[in-house]
Amino acid sequence: MKKILIIACIALVLYSCKKENAIVQEAENGTTDKTATDSKPISKEVLFLETFDWSNIPESTVDIGVFPYVSAPDGFIVKEEGSTEVAKNGMTNFFDFNKLCIYTGNSFFNAEGKKASLYLIMKDVNAEFNQLKFDKSVDNYLKKIGAVLLFDGKIPLDKLDALQQTEEKAAYKYIQSAGSPYDNSVRNYALNHKNGKIFIQLGSNSAHSEIGVVELEGFKQTIKAPTASEM
Repeated sequence: MKKILIIACIALVLYSCKKENAIVQEAENGTTDKTATDSKPISKEVLFLETFDWSNIPESTVDIGVFPYVSAPDGFIVKEEGSTEVAKNGMTNFFDFNKLCIYTGNSFFNAEGKKASLYLIMKDVNAEFNQLKFDKSVDNYLKKIGAVLLFDGKIPLDKLDALQQTEEKAAYKYIQSAGSPYDNSVRNYALNHKNGKIFIQLGSNSAHSEIGVVELEGFKQTIKAPTASEM
């Protein structure tokens, strides 16, 4: 019996050495199968949708007012950038052309066009932020005007990491989740309105909330070749 155990141990040592030598040889030849140890990077083809399929989003004819089509619920305000004063135009920030990265549950869609960012706090600055009231108010309104919920939850870490590789701080610049998208959930809506195609993105926490709105628009090139007289 003792002799059998000794033979078994010798065989195990020889197998381990053979496997280790094979791995070293693969590394030297550059043929190591990295999929066994490293996760494959997510390609841009998988990370981004080229187009968004609007066929599953019913067209809405409800009156939605003027851009950004969303306002603060009772008891809340959209604040000015860098202060607690009410934003004069109903938007904390406005961009004539910018984007939101809309996660659909599998990939991102770059929603590009006219963009508004709304940063909301309580009207009473000393009051605790009522996250439940905010979420219920805004979600009910968006559904009432015909917006369709595309995604609700935390975006997978591997997708966020891949997005970060496409542009410095891309996840923070183009996802409005009321803080870090790595920590907070986000809700993405699509509104197929008779007057235009709109994406609404929102996030909230115990301190404040954010809403991002993009009305899709093709980029308009304004650069032209200079003439001699202009030079």
